[in-house]
Amino acid sequence: MTYIPHSESIDPRPDSPGTPIALNSRFYIERSPYEERAYQEIATPGSLIRIRGPRQVGKTSFLLRLINYTKTLDYRVITIDFLETDAAVFESTEKFLRWFCISLTRQLKSTSNIDDYWDADIGYKVCCTIFFEELLHEIDTPVVLIFKEVNYVFKYTKITQDFLPLLRFWHEQARIVEIWQKLRLVLVHTTEIYVSLSVNQSPFNLGLAIKLSEFTLEQVKDFAQRYKLNLQEEQIQELMNLVGGHPYLVHLALDNLYHHNLTFEELLRDAPTQRGIYSDYLRSLWMVLQKQPKLAAIFTQLITETTNIQLEPMITYQLENLGLVKIDGNICVPCCKLYSLYFQGQKLGDTSDKTVAEKTKNQDDRHPQIFTNINSVKMSNHDFFNFFTKIEWDNIVAENYPIALILGGIDNYTVYQNQYGTRFSQNCLQIISKKISLILQDIKNVHSHKENEHFIIICPKKDGGKAIEIAEMIIWEIKELILSPDRDMLTNLPNSIVTMSIGIACTIPSENEASSLFLAAEEALFESQEQGDCVTLSSFLNYQDT
Repeated sequence: MTYIPHSESIDPRPDSPGTPIALNSRFYIERSPYEERAYQEIATPGSLIRIRGPRQVGKTSFLLRLINYTKTLDYRVITIDFLETDAAVFESTEKFLRWFCISLTRQLKSTSNIDDYWDADIGYKVCCTIFFEELLHEIDTPVVLIFKEVNYVFKYTKITQDFLPLLRFWHEQARIVEIWQKLRLVLVHTTEIYVSLSVNQSPFNLGLAIKLSEFTLEQVKDFAQRYKLNLQEEQIQELMNLVGGHPYLVHLALDNLYHHNLTFEELLRDAPTQRGIYSDYLRSLWMVLQKQPKLAAIFTQLITETTNIQLEPMITYQLENLGLVKIDGNICVPCCKLYSLYFQGQKLGDTSDKTVAEKTKNQDDRHPQIFTNINSVKMSNHDFFNFFTKIEWDNIVAENYPIALILGGIDNYTVYQNQYGTRFSQNCLQIISKKISLILQDIKNVHSHKENEHFIIICPKKDGGKAIEIAEMIIWEIKELILSPDRDMLTNLPNSIVTMSIGIACTIPSENEASSLFLAAEEALFESQEQGDCVTLSSFLNYQDT
């Protein structure tokens, strides 16, 4: 075995892998020429910078240096991190914009009172703009407004469609109103932009785009030298083959080689196993995928098939958001060999030898080609969706009208079933099912189905707004039922009565978008269930007729 020697002269406590690299650290790897371009752009009146990259590729470390540079110019810096924002803030545009304005005043230490500017009659976006403009008048220097984790906002469709165009408007105001030249915008996000905004509304096609990617071979060599590790050229290449230049994974490897007397052979041998240095990181990804079996099955197909696979946009978005894949043209590939080695050795989702496409086809072929007496056919909600769309989808595409999909689930159903027995839980389902049927009977051209505690409603010729109305009506009516075996015994649950969460997706369909619609609605339902007792419209497929 080859031991990797190191020098004692190096700082004994370099920056820990996964944490931002300190400004005075020798372990920061420059992303030339991006730093220089960002510094030039931030000094430009009315500028906009977009920083994008998968998780843990160094966006925060890059941003720290940009912030430090702006401070040398005596600019004021405001940072809004959406991951630190309470979910309640996103309940409405008014609430969000008030929170945003208050955040501005506190960070700028302004005494301005938002209530002096708030007027529903002129619109909350106008109020926010007037208030921000007054703040710009108050201060003598440019203001750098930084939004971190902008992708978190994408799942709140109403906020996305109101706030992001507002940012574009502020940026464009710099061309015609001098005071807005003080504003410099910085948007930091993880994934590609999958939101329903027209070209003229989106801020993501303006300004300087900086995409932080993986380290190059030369950068990994440089990183190893800063650790004073005596790695050979072929060892650097082997590490690159394993982790693909992913900054965090590279940093973790070098840090362990230095601090834990790990040999390079041991690192490579154990990397994709439970005893390797990446075990915690890989296990966290595994746990996420286990909660989403369909996504897990598709990722399994991706890492086991030898030919390149072109995935649907929604699937690509979800996998890219997890940092599992990268996009090469229209082809989706695993980010690194490490993921393929690890997940091929795990029981991940449905790992039978049939591909997802083959399974879907076989499911479709088991059912007849007519839509009569559908409720008498025993099938899953996914089969029901496939059954309906197989018959109707071509007509929907040809006539170019929208289709909305509503997926609902009873909150805490397993808890009710385990604690209060099958009789109570089944009775709840019967009552709720009848109530949903009554709600839908006056709505033309909808099709519903129930599978255990989950409900599916297919709404041709309905846009996202109409689907939300239906979903909110269902949630309200179920609350009005006040279903509970003993309200005092349910105080440990989010609600003292039985409630429901609902996810919605809506699109003007194309020929190959049917499965994406189901996946988008399923993802929206998952987000709703995390909060409980709410309606979520997919951030990816959210067509609303305005």
